[in-house]
Amino acid sequence: MSSDFFNKLSIGGIWPIMVAILILFSCKEDEKPTESQTKVNLTGIELVAGPMPNGRLNASITWQHLFPTDLQVSFKNRQDGKSYELKINPNDFSKSYFLELPGGIYTYQGSTSSANPFSPELPITVTGEIQVGTSDIDLKLKGYSTYGLLTFSKRNIPTPPALTGTTAFPLFEKSGFFYVYHKESPLKVDVSLSGGKRIRLPVANSAYSHAQFQFRVTGDTDPDQFVNKDFNLTQRTFTLSADGYPTEMVTYLPVELPQSQRETSGLA
Repeated sequence: MSSDFFNKLSIGGIWPIMVAILILFSCKEDEKPTESQTKVNLTGIELVAGPMPNGRLNASITWQHLFPTDLQVSFKNRQDGKSYELKINPNDFSKSYFLELPGGIYTYQGSTSSANPFSPELPITVTGEIQVGTSDIDLKLKGYSTYGLLTFSKRNIPTPPALTGTTAFPLFEKSGFFYVYHKESPLKVDVSLSGGKRIRLPVANSAYSHAQFQFRVTGDTDPDQFVNKDFNLTQRTFTLSADGYPTEMVTYLPVELPQSQRETSGLA
């Protein structure tokens, strides 16, 4: 009798263990293999525009574009429609920006578009396509913009030039220059010169174009020479005469200072 009791007890204890093993193996059979992932490293932004003119041999200044600090880039798989997001600061690629994607063909898209026609930063849209395989990818995003760039060298211009309109819009300042990214063209710019004179300068500019101006007096050396990079460069240098106006034949309008400024500055 005791033998039957122990046999029943033994069978009763083994049975739950056998059931658990069967369940475990059946679950493993149903599990799908893990999908491989490939690392995509974002290494920079390449502005895409028309062909650049020939470089300038004596150029020493490279304009570094300033972008909005937040850019959300979306990668979408063309096969299954799944999207993967990555937020970056396009001004700083010293940080590591990457994401891991399953193999396939992806389109990417991101935008920092702005409704403001004048900006201290260059609004851009990044868009393109990549094919993800088994090897890691270093990706430089393709960037596009609808804005142009206007700059003035600070020498002999004591205050920021101002875009004319319903209200004056002073240009921004950056390391020896006054500048603005702009969408509208043509522009009219009021420029106050070091001799106390002020002129209104018409500027025709377009997207992917950099219009650069500087005003010099006799004896000034080392003019600012820009490297022709990203934007098509048009650079104009004016020499100021003894009466304070440019000597070159150029379309501009002398602008009288307001009476209040004349009385306080002592400049005619």
